[in-house]
Amino acid sequence: MRLMFRAYAASCLAMLSFAPALRAQTVAVDGAVGKKLEVDGALLDSLGRQSRLMKLFTPEDRYAGAFEQSGAGLRRVLEVAGVVKKTDDGFQRPLDVYLVATSDRGRRAVFSYGEIFDAADPGAILIADKARLVIPGHHDAKALAEWDRGFLGLPERERPGVAACSSCHGGPKPPPIATLRGFGLVPGGDRRSERFLSGLKELHLCQAGPLAGATGKRGEASRVDGTTLVLPDGTRVALTPKLTKGLPVVSWSDANFGEGRGYRGEHSFRGVGMSAVLERALGRPLDMKRVLLLATASDGYRAVFSGGEIAFNSLGESLILADAEDGKAFDPEDGRYRLVPRLDFFVDRSVRSVKELRLIEIAEGSDPCGLPTPAAASAP
Repeated sequence: MRLMFRAYAASCLAMLSFAPALRAQTVAVDGAVGKKLEVDGALLDSLGRQSRLMKLFTPEDRYAGAFEQSGAGLRRVLEVAGVVKKTDDGFQRPLDVYLVATSDRGRRAVFSYGEIFDAADPGAILIADKARLVIPGHHDAKALAEWDRGFLGLPERERPGVAACSSCHGGPKPPPIATLRGFGLVPGGDRRSERFLSGLKELHLCQAGPLAGATGKRGEASRVDGTTLVLPDGTRVALTPKLTKGLPVVSWSDANFGEGRGYRGEHSFRGVGMSAVLERALGRPLDMKRVLLLATASDGYRAVFSGGEIAFNSLGESLILADAEDGKAFDPEDGRYRLVPRLDFFVDRSVRSVKELRLIEIAEGSDPCGLPTPAAASAP
């Protein structure tokens, strides 16, 4: 019996994560930064390690393994590089900067400046180079003893998966365990793994300002004749009470604190979830891991939100399209709507007097800053 247990454990261990051994590798950080970086394990060690648990799923939405991944916070890495706007876009603050992460296979996921720097959980997103497979406790103790339950680094974890461990998985036939290649980008706040990237190759920071359709000058607010939602194909949809009628009401109260002026008192907001609004307005599925929502106020104030933080977060409706504050509806002439991000610690991305909401889709193979290239258009 002991021999049989050892044979079973050996078959699982032989399949434990993940691909042929890799050469030493780094992750490039470039774009709107003060200093370009090549991220390696030594840098992650120097920034202080932390870990995040994540359940990974296949593109077909089948469970493919649970891992605890170790690395450094994306925020800490970007603090070393320094986020710097290199183009004068009429708005000095970095709230409309976004990050495009690209893997060695060309897969992409986008993240907003705010969810990296302004979130209530500043360490939610990791760059990881070590992982530990989370093994259910119902495995037989003798078989379990054969497993190395520590964190495996880049060379050690480049082995096959654990498809033989069928008792770990539900369903008639388990898929192969998820592939972890090289560095990983781990969005620990997402309820699913749509934005998780293995084989992370590049982090490119971009300014969304040049993509904005609405303009304005800070301190010179104008009358808001209406709020427009611009879809990725350029279609313009008027945001009106008729469009949002019947959507579930979302309420939120918080002690507001801004990076500039500090505490601003406690306020409550009522409206509808932005995810529900987009679903109704689009009428078609959209790959939210590669989508941005750029909000522009009547005075030119801007903030960008990633599709992932809108659609994949564990809170549900994290971004409120609010039409009332402290029980009082906003004056339509001053702007019928205000965006309220529930996951932020700081209130700075709460855009008042919203004039335009623009959906931007960052295609795989395109310019990471939203401008398509001829080469990308003709690529197979």
